[in-house]
Order: sequence, then C-alpha cells, then structure tokens
Amino acid sequence: MSRRRNRALWTGLVLLGVVLGGVAYQLLWGGGSDVRIAVEQRLEPPSPSHAFGTDDLGRDVLARVLGGGAIALKVGLVAVGIGLAAGTSLAMVAVRWGRWPARVVGAVMDGLMAFPAILLALAIIAVLGAGYVPAMIAIGIGLIPVFWRQTRAQALAIEGREFVLAARGLGATEARVLWRHVLPQITPLLVIQATTTFSGAVLSEASLSFLGVGTQPPLPSWGRMLLDATRALGVAPWMAIFPGVALAVTVLGINLFGDGLRDALDPQLRRIAGREPVA
Repeated sequence: MSRRRNRALWTGLVLLGVVLGGVAYQLLWGGGSDVRIAVEQRLEPPSPSHAFGTDDLGRDVLARVLGGGAIALKVGLVAVGIGLAAGTSLAMVAVRWGRWPARVVGAVMDGLMAFPAILLALAIIAVLGAGYVPAMIAIGIGLIPVFWRQTRAQALAIEGREFVLAARGLGATEARVLWRHVLPQITPLLVIQATTTFSGAVLSEASLSFLGVGTQPPLPSWGRMLLDATRALGVAPWMAIFPGVALAVTVLGINLFGDGLRDALDPQLRRIAGREPVA
C-alpha cells in the first residue's frame, strides 16, 4: 500500500511539475505571445513553428495554453486561500465564543451551502462584474463553508482532549488554546482539504470562463479557449483538444498529489496501515 501511495504522490508531482514548468517558461520568456494576433497565420495546424497550431485569430495555441495555466493556478490559489482563511477563522470563533456566534455563523454557512457552487459564483459575479479577479473572489466565497465545516468538526473533536484541558488548567487564554494547541492538530487535515479543493477551484474558473463571465479576452483561459473553439471545431479541432488536455492533466495531477498527501499526513490512515500505534 505504501508503494501505491508513493506512486500517486510522485505521479501527481511529475504532472504538476510539467504544468508549472510550462507556465513559468511562458511567464518569464513568453514575451506576450499568448495575446499576439497574426491574422495571416489563422487556423494553422500543429507544425514545428506552432507546436499546438494557431487559433482563429492567428494566436499561438501553445502560448495560450501555458498562459491560461498561469491564470487557472492563480485563481485556484487565491480562491483556496480565501476559503481557508475565512472558513478556519469563522469556525474557530464559532467553536469557542458562545452560542450566538456559532448560530449566526452556522446559519450563514447553511445559506451558502444551499446554493449550487456555480450558481453562487454566478450571483456574486453578477454583483462584482466579469473577470478573473471577481471569479477568484466568487469561487473563494463558495469554498468558505467547506473549510468551515471541516475545521469546526475537527476542533470540536479536539476540544475535550487532555492536552487542551491541561493548557486551560495552566491558565492559557482561549486564543492561545485555539491557535497554539487546537489548530496545529487539525492543520494536516486542512492541508489535505486545501489540496483536494484546489482542483475544484481550477475547474470552476474554467467553467465560469466557458460561460463568458470569468477571464475576459485578450487574457487566455482554458475555459475561454474551449468556448472559442466551438466556432471552428470542425476545421481546427486542436483549438479544443490542447486546452482540454491541459485542464485534464492539471486536475489529475492535483488530485493524485492530494491523494498521496492525504495518505502521508492523515493519522487515521497511518494507524490503519500499521505505521503508527493507536493511542
């Protein structure tokens, strides 16, 4: 089982390394090739001069795929950061500081979870406007209940543990108990949750861009590239194939890495595997 877990972790790292390497190359040495229009080269098939071909405006598809990867990763990181920071903080407040804060926060989280994620994101974007910045904010707000529920459940389970009671008995403040004793215990699970949620944020960005409310032209986005490809799918299938493959490889790499990380960090799975004795 250990070897299988290692394969998932390392396969995910390799796939993500390929994506990150391509994105870094485009950002450092691309020179704006992902937005450069050359109408005289429109709809050229893959060739040595354009490895992934060109789109209906003559833009290099390879450069746009790599540029779209930079947008997708940026949106995913910021969105997960928003969800993690806000969800964890609200859960800590709800766990410790009285019934009313817990009820109010719980009601708000239940309201957010009542909406499908894509509809909630569309509603927020309708207020903030289209673009990848509003998209990352909308996706991040949609992720807050995910981290709130995870953090709250784990924090409640740890609240009655002996080391927490001992810290309070020694006069530690509630803030110190939560941030120095409770939070470190649930950090591995939050890291796992953030990793697995990241792939969903990347897919959400592509979905919003495909609907026309995410990343706006001329900036590249995998979802927007798939939308543009529908206009020339019969004559230039490479316009859809390469961004679709890039999206699939990225999500697969993130999920494999998350699975391997979960197996490495989750103490319950380590106990089941026999690598850690049951306390």
